[in-house]
Amino acid sequence: MAGSLLVIGAAAGSTLGVTTPLGVTFQGSGAAQQQVRRVEGLLLTSNRDRLAICVQAVGVDSSLQKKAKSEIEEALTEVARHPRWEASGLGVASPVVDIGCPSPPSVYRAGVRLDRAGGKGLLVSPLVLVDEPSEYRAFVFILPPSEFDRLFAGAEPYVSEELFAMGEVTTGLYLSSAELNDQPSLTEKLKRPIGLWEPSRW
Repeated sequence: MAGSLLVIGAAAGSTLGVTTPLGVTFQGSGAAQQQVRRVEGLLLTSNRDRLAICVQAVGVDSSLQKKAKSEIEEALTEVARHPRWEASGLGVASPVVDIGCPSPPSVYRAGVRLDRAGGKGLLVSPLVLVDEPSEYRAFVFILPPSEFDRLFAGAEPYVSEELFAMGEVTTGLYLSSAELNDQPSLTEKLKRPIGLWEPSRW
């Protein structure tokens, strides 16, 4: 589980009891694991034994989390056909999708500044450096369509969620609730936050 975090350029904080502007509270949990390090492959850190993705509804009916979990699991069966799935380390064990993420979306942290960067998604400042990465390679956040449009307005829906050892180790994928019914699009969008996209070396 994730440990404490440092907001680069701001005061240190904790993930415990953080409430977003849309009224969703996120609770951090778990004792810190020791001697986590960066590793080769797309799992990125030594405390991850398989691809794990969490999904969290933000400002929409929480029942959508169950649907999102099911749709992501189905999409992953297609993503796993990627020719670099095994070589990248993602095929070491069956992937898991959990309901509930250990920390709030980066876009809702207090004092955050968002800069749209076109195909690179949103640049979030200040960045969040964790001293203990979560088990999740990707956070998937489900937003109301109007809120999704307000935040991204044409930018790609990817945001850095966790940095460790000065590199991004967890990427956020933000989806409109309306997108959950578009399986082909979801399959393609999942590739980027887990590293299976061009020009990735994997």
